[in-house]
Amino acid sequence: MMMMLVHRENAQGGQTIISDPEGNSIRESTLEEPLEMLLVNDERVRHAVTPVGPLDKTRPATRDVLVATYRYKLAAEM
Repeated sequence: MMMMLVHRENAQGGQTIISDPEGNSIRESTLEEPLEMLLVNDERVRHAVTPVGPLDKTRPATRDVLVATYRYKLAAEM
């Protein structure tokens, strides 16, 4: 699975937490710049995101992330 930041403005939070199947944290990362991405094997790890809120309470917070999933198939399976 791919998680790629498209746009982030006036946002705090939104930290991505990757953990093993038992819930032990493997990595914690905040996507801050456009095109930053994380790639994970969705069948082997868990992932979650902390809540997003505005830094400046008078303006909305924006965190746009493109998520794409994919599956590997052997040529014989196609």
